[in-house]
Amino acid sequence: MPPDFSLDKQNPKSVYELVAEHLRNQILHGKLKPGDQLLPEFDLASQYQVSRSSVRHAIDLLVQEGLVKKIHGKGSFVCDWRHIQRQTGIIALLVPDTRIDLFMNVWQGVETAAKAREFSVVFSYLGEDNHEEKQTFQRLRSQNIAGFIIFPRNYILYDEAIWQLAKENFPFVLIDRMFPALPSAFVGIDNFNAALQAVEYLVGLGHRSIGFAALAELSTTTIHDRFAGYQHALKKHQISYEANWLFQSPSLYASPVYTDEQEAHETAQFRKLLQRRPLPTAIFAINDITAYLIHKAAKAEGIRIPEELALVGFDDDDYARRSDPPLTTILQPFREIGSRAAHLLIDKVRGVGAGAGLEHILLPTRLIIRQSCGEALQKSPILSL
Repeated sequence: MPPDFSLDKQNPKSVYELVAEHLRNQILHGKLKPGDQLLPEFDLASQYQVSRSSVRHAIDLLVQEGLVKKIHGKGSFVCDWRHIQRQTGIIALLVPDTRIDLFMNVWQGVETAAKAREFSVVFSYLGEDNHEEKQTFQRLRSQNIAGFIIFPRNYILYDEAIWQLAKENFPFVLIDRMFPALPSAFVGIDNFNAALQAVEYLVGLGHRSIGFAALAELSTTTIHDRFAGYQHALKKHQISYEANWLFQSPSLYASPVYTDEQEAHETAQFRKLLQRRPLPTAIFAINDITAYLIHKAAKAEGIRIPEELALVGFDDDDYARRSDPPLTTILQPFREIGSRAAHLLIDKVRGVGAGAGLEHILLPTRLIIRQSCGEALQKSPILSL
């Protein structure tokens, strides 16, 4: 292992990000010069004591940043990056609400990537409605913001302010959710297959009646794709979908739960829904907030989790750990989403590399097994597909 590199298992960064950071520093400080060839993946993996997959991912990240180029059949080489590195500026991360735990992870990824590219970052909320959002964009553009990373508002399929950015060819990258009618750069996850994995886990544990829980509408692309993945999993395993398996709270709120008033209202709504009979033996919730509310509602109704109802969430945020028992959930790599979005946006701002186009980057998710389904992950033919 290089003397100035340490693999701290307590560090929240991914292994490949740490390797990329070390190689990046060597390039930016002249230890690796333009034209130098990187060691082969096998040798780098041995040097850093990590997997070849981590090395490959790290090099791909440096390629995206314009620091390294791959030449087929020859290897990876340091680029002459100095002519683009002089251009600096400010980018903005815009989010729809105050889910601090979730957005802080995104922010950390954006901040780390931007700092490596000599950019600064500002953080802002989009606003409650179209008018406030328009004012937010105008205010930031008047401050010479070079581009936006946007986590769009909930439950909308058209956003006038974002469409205007596209019309003007102003640099922006969407994260988490997209607009089907708007071609744009995007960083997120494959929600369909992540939901499929979660439901197949429940099927593998023997469940044949599995509900789907969501707040308000299913129109947002993330929610729509997770519901489609849920339905596909049922169909794949020859389980007939029942309409009363949809646990959809008629929310009065436009944003996810983050106030005591909202939490009490949504919990009361889910209590009514959990009075249905027969009740499914398991529920896949659209996110950890919803799973947490169902957990509270089930407890109030005297329904035991996991003995009478297995529960799976989505995100692996603070709500997953607040639940008792802790929640089995799909982990979203929010920090990496922020990092990849920042690199993609800065490439767009500079007009170099892959980021000059309308790339869609889908990052892997992972099922985190805790106690809300009653047992550890079983080895099953279903789960090995």
